[in-house]
Amino acid sequence: MSETEKFVPASDIAELLGQSVRTIHKWSQDGNIPCYWVVSSWRYKRSEIDEWMKSNHRFNPSPDTWEEKVKICIEEISELISENERRELNLDQYSASSKHDQKVIDEVVKIFSGDKKYEINRRFKDREGKRITTLKEKNFEKGR
Repeated sequence: MSETEKFVPASDIAELLGQSVRTIHKWSQDGNIPCYWVVSSWRYKRSEIDEWMKSNHRFNPSPDTWEEKVKICIEEISELISENERRELNLDQYSASSKHDQKVIDEVVKIFSGDKKYEINRRFKDREGKRITTLKEKNFEKGR
């Protein structure tokens, strides 16, 4: 980014990302997108938005085939489980924050269910009644 790079308005960013201006403003307020508050409006630097798009899986080109989508999802979930100290992943939270649609997540859960290395647990929260689905690596001992 150069020091003289000009700011672009939210409408330009909305068009670039295929979102509404309102959504871009919400993301800005929540700190989810690189932005600046300048003279009572949100402004953006195109180079920062381009970098943000590269690192944000939601805006990377998606794979073409069903098999590729499932394979990528399995790789992401496997990586997240291995990074987690408890070797467990809340699939509902993952589903809400990932680029994968629910059909892909459901297919991946079936695949992991058939793998004896993992166990799937489905339960409901007491207070809110929300479903929690976790995927956990079996026989994982901390420090192993």
